Amino acid sequence: SFLHPVLIVRGSQTLTFTSISTTIVGNSFTASVSTTAVASSGGLITYSVVGGSGSATVDGVTGLFKAYRAGTVTLYANSSGDTSYMPTYSVQTITIGKATPILSLTAVSTTIRVGNSLQLLGTSTAPLGAISNSSALVYQLVSGSGSATLDPSTGILNAISSGSLVVQAMQGADANYYAAVSPVFNLTIIAGVQSLSITSFDIMNVNGTLTATAVTSAGNRGGVITFSIIGGSGLATIDPFTNVITSTGGGTVTLKADISGDADFEPVTVSQLLTIVTVELSSTVSSLKEGDSTIF
Repeated sequence: SFLHPVLIVRGSQTLTFTSISTTIVGNSFTASVSTTAVASSGGLITYSVVGGSGSATVDGVTGLFKAYRAGTVTLYANSSGDTSYMPTYSVQTITIGKATPILSLTAVSTTIRVGNSLQLLGTSTAPLGAISNSSALVYQLVSGSGSATLDPSTGILNAISSGSLVVQAMQGADANYYAAVSPVFNLTIIAGVQSLSITSFDIMNVNGTLTATAVTSAGNRGGVITFSIIGGSGLATIDPFTNVITSTGGGTVTLKADISGDADFEPVTVSQLLTIVTVELSSTVSSLKEGDSTIF
């Protein structure tokens, strides 16, 4: 018998992707393939990605795939081959769909006074590592028993009248994201603090009259203004209907002004010291003729 040497050459192998071919922006998965090489042979398998209309990365060793932009990319699996099998590769198109960002709406307080302002802050959170949504945030008033103005771009709210308010933040879709689910923020507007100032004179004559006046920072709101006199070394009375002060004795009294407050502003009390003086005239002569002059 004769012995004939036989040359055994390396065989070919086929790689087949077993991992998913669709995902969404911000998601990740581990790429995997099966091979026709037997007994765990065939060589080291590595991965790479080529961008298309989408964007993604892949770890060459672990196969961890991360999607960043919507569209398609091409995923490659490469086998280096070994002593038994030839090198080979396989290709898979990965379709990356739109995701939905997480939208939140916050503020430093859930309570605000009439006349004050509050900054509302909407935050759009993209999946880790993914591109942010390019659509602008928009703020709007939804409902409530109170009233306010709200800048739709900046989120600055100015409280006008007391009550409750529901505010919403919105963000539209773009190439990588669907429109976000709109969160709401519940806000309570309480009565504001007003200032009251007495504007009438703080001095008057004995037996004279003076009309008490005051103004409030609330404008034509804030309640009813009333006046009263608190006794001191002087003597005076005030008409509660006309607010006319009548003095009868020199010295000082205290003029007190109260505003009752209303649904939108708290009550305030202020006071003013009112000085009552006696005016006396004197002359160096006892009589005057027409055309004469003197000093009083």
